[in-house]
Amino acid sequence: MQKYRHVRFPEEAYNDLVEKQKKMEKMAREILGGNKRIRIPLTKIISRTAKSPLFIKDNELRELIKK
Repeated sequence: MQKYRHVRFPEEAYNDLVEKQKKMEKMAREILGGNKRIRIPLTKIISRTAKSPLFIKDNELRELIKK
């Protein structure tokens, strides 16, 4: 059984992930064919995104650091 934790999440980041979810579902529908709606849970998208390498430029990294 997976454990979940309540976290603060910026609305902008949430909206970006939901948009990514819609694009991935559309792409999966095109790849697999057919008209059936394909559902990819947002939790799986968050997990997969967290495991993917993240490339950040030096100046972007400076902006992320809490002052």
